[in-house]
Amino acid sequence: MKYLVGIIILLERIGDSNETAWWIGLTDENVEGLWKWHDTDTLATFTDWYPGEPSTNGGGSNNEDCASIYVRESFHWNDVDCQLYKYYPICELGGTESSPEVVG
Repeated sequence: MKYLVGIIILLERIGDSNETAWWIGLTDENVEGLWKWHDTDTLATFTDWYPGEPSTNGGGSNNEDCASIYVRESFHWNDVDCQLYKYYPICELGGTESSPEVVG
């Protein structure tokens, strides 16, 4: 649910930004192919990879350890080199277990 709320907020703010990609907090830097959330070190139970992703950059390199969300890929996920691409993170909003407030 928090993921969907984050996407809605992101979509609302796209017009206010020149950014086209964001880091979503998912990484496989410790074990290749084992995607975990950076803040909790828990395995991802949901994924939304763009077709053909995650990949190894076509050259067999395993440096693509950060999952990002891209406008050009219809907001699906792509793995990128964490050192080469320094995208802004999508921040998780804290809250209660109740439904989020709808404004507007």
